Formats: sequence, structure tokens, C-alpha cells
Amino acid sequence: MAGDDRLLDLLLELARDGFPKVFSRNKEDPVGLSLALGYRWLPGGAFRAQEHPAHPAFMEALADNPQLRIFAGGPEPFMGPFVRSSSGHGMLIQTGSLPDRLIASASAVHVAKGRPTDDLDAFLDEVAESLEATRRLIAGEELNALTVVAFDGITLREGAHIETPWGCSVPLENSKRECSQAASCRPRCS
Repeated sequence: MAGDDRLLDLLLELARDGFPKVFSRNKEDPVGLSLALGYRWLPGGAFRAQEHPAHPAFMEALADNPQLRIFAGGPEPFMGPFVRSSSGHGMLIQTGSLPDRLIASASAVHVAKGRPTDDLDAFLDEVAESLEATRRLIAGEELNALTVVAFDGITLREGAHIETPWGCSVPLENSKRECSQAASCRPRCS
């Protein structure tokens, strides 16, 4: 898939071996720990790239990469760069956590786009796109980002629906009846 890109090859190896665990939450983690671990309650949570035998090789390739070596770590243990978005939000990327973050981000985007969670090839394409987007951002390019927004406190009457640019919102009870447990469920407006 990647050819001469060692960093991408190793990232795809990590992602391939983590599939399909990346689409489930680590049930041993307390719920409050999820946010502290970088939204691991989202897809990506049950897979730990740092525990994979290829992780040291990924970190070595990262340190050798002139563009992304900033993520390989510094003199302080666990300290990596602080990344900030134009929205004012940001996060510290801890040393060693970049492959976890790239894979978790790709799995979250994969689910948010409604892609089937049993499609390894589509997932690996998303992982490759996640690394490419990171490279482009570090190079100073502006990119569009997928944002998933949830609404709380809105009640729709039975049979009602709201058409949105991204799909149709229906009452929860309708969704329960119409949808299976699949991540690709998208209610349809009648």
C-alpha cells in the first residue's frame, strides 16, 4: 500500500493488527479516564499501539523523519508538542502516542462517515489519510476537518424528523426501531 514510506508502512501494520479492536471501547478503563486518555471512549480505545511490537520501529522512523520528528519526543519523558487548532482548542501529544492518536482519529472519522466497521481496506485508507493530513498540517497547509456534533435536550414528537445537510434527525425511539447496532445506521427522512 505505502511502498517506500516506512512511517506509513509501520502505521498501517499497527492499524491492521489493531483491527477491529479500534472500533470498541476498552471496558476496563473507567469512564472518567476516557477524556484524560484523549477521547479513548471514541473508536480507537481498545487498541494500544504502544503495546505492539512494531511501536519502537515506528518511533525510530518518526525520529528519522525531518517533518514529523517533533512528535518523537524531547528531553522530558512523556512530553511532546502542544498542538492547537484555529478554534482555540488544543492538546499535548505525549511522547509515543502519535500512532495511537492517528489510528483513533482514523477510526472515529471512519465511523462518523458511516463506513462499515468490518471493512479493513477502507479503514486502512482512512489511517493513511490521517497521516497525510498530519503531514500537510505540519507543513503549514490549512485543511478542513470533520466535526461531529451531538445535540442534547431536544425532543422530537413521534413521527417528526428534521432534515439537515448531513442526514435526517428522528426521535430516538424511531432510531431504535429502524437501526441495528451497526455504526453505519443513518435514519432516513420519509
